[in-house]
Amino acid sequence: LLSHAAMTGLTGCDVKHHVPHYNVYGHQHHREPFKDKSHLLNEDIRHPRWLQPPPAIRTNPELQQARKAARVPDASYDFDGDGAVGQLDHFIGRCFDSDNDGKLTAAERHKAQKALESGFMDRFLRCDSAGQAVTIKQRRGLIITEENTTDITNSYPQHFNADRQPPNTSKTALQVSRKAELKAGAAPFGERLAAACGPVDEPQPENHLTRPRKCHIEHLWERAEADRNAGRVHAGLLPIDAPVNPERELKMPGMEYVEEPFIKTRTQLLETRRDAMKDDAERLRIKGDDTFVERDVELSMREAKEFEFRRPSTVPVTFTQIKESRRKAKIEHDMANFPLPRVCPREYPRFSDNPEVPFWVADQAERSSRSRASTAPAPAMSRHASEPVMKVTEVPWGHALLRASGDDLPEAAHTLAAAGKQAGPLHEIGSHTIKRWTTDQLERGAGRNKPRMFDKVVAPRIGPKDLEALELSSSLEPVRSNALRQLADDRKAATN
Repeated sequence: LLSHAAMTGLTGCDVKHHVPHYNVYGHQHHREPFKDKSHLLNEDIRHPRWLQPPPAIRTNPELQQARKAARVPDASYDFDGDGAVGQLDHFIGRCFDSDNDGKLTAAERHKAQKALESGFMDRFLRCDSAGQAVTIKQRRGLIITEENTTDITNSYPQHFNADRQPPNTSKTALQVSRKAELKAGAAPFGERLAAACGPVDEPQPENHLTRPRKCHIEHLWERAEADRNAGRVHAGLLPIDAPVNPERELKMPGMEYVEEPFIKTRTQLLETRRDAMKDDAERLRIKGDDTFVERDVELSMREAKEFEFRRPSTVPVTFTQIKESRRKAKIEHDMANFPLPRVCPREYPRFSDNPEVPFWVADQAERSSRSRASTAPAPAMSRHASEPVMKVTEVPWGHALLRASGDDLPEAAHTLAAAGKQAGPLHEIGSHTIKRWTTDQLERGAGRNKPRMFDKVVAPRIGPKDLEALELSSSLEPVRSNALRQLADDRKAATN
């Protein structure tokens, strides 16, 4: 709040007996921020106002309910005796309610009844609910309006048999009654006829509509929810989410009145929450001291677990040791499976038996010696299966290791070497040199004036089926039938 000097400087006058003035929202009033209460010094106030008896209407809702109850007219306004006060009853009652207290006394009620009997309403023009004037006529001594047109029947004398009440008051009612009697009499016969002539449904096998399959999981979200709940249970949690603060999250606002609440003010509520937060923090700190693991220790434990997880079950070896062991295993396997060389002519020879002589040459020499000793030699292995394919940089067995000169080449190589150019004395081709593609092709017999690759292809022979229409051999039955029918018609037309 502002001090006395600040309030004096703000208002420009003495504000000794002024108090702050607030609006209904709890804010200081914008036009009159302060109120002058000096007049209370001259009044004889013996006790505070809040010690007086409580008022009859204390809140705004009670005021609205009292006003609503006051707008309901009293039952003494009911003149037509229907149990409710209509517009006309309320108009008549207000006309004779002299004290305007909302109800009629016995004298006012008697006066109103006497006025109605003497024609009080004839002085006013009646209107319907839409505001239109109601037509009023006088027929046979009666006032007839649009609401009492049937009252004119009371002005005629009664019939001699008026005391008898017919079962049907009109011809239409008589016809409807007779038609209903005929339907009721024919209904049993129609039911029997329908039951006798009704169609009998053939029993059908059950399908997905008549007997749908019942699954414990009908939707994809149910399976996802079940997996989520199972994962929570596996992790040590509850299947469903639980509130973190049940006291606060499960409490719902309501309109009921609590006579003695546990927490009466907001200050007590904040203090309670603050104390509960401190207790939780202290409990979690004590729990953390017992279960907390330092970061360095956690990293060391993780590295130890990772090392133990990746530790091999056998003695670790290097890649070189693995290759050496595999090489020895292969040698042992070959020695165990091929103990007797050259027993079968289809057996692949081994170079390790005689490294100085190629295996294909040794195989031929041994085969020739066996053929001389045997009368029925076994067929030899083909060259493309037995002779190895060497690299272009390897030296074939039996070739001269000295580099050959250009003079040792054939004449064709000198004339058409290097795509038709004459080879000079400086061009020397050795055993390690890759030949040019053109030179290799010329040595193999390729070149100009040679037959082409597809010149030797023989033209196919044309048969009678090749000249037929495609429709005659179609896989579609309608197309093939139409084509055969059309062919038969053409042949018949040609013979005629």
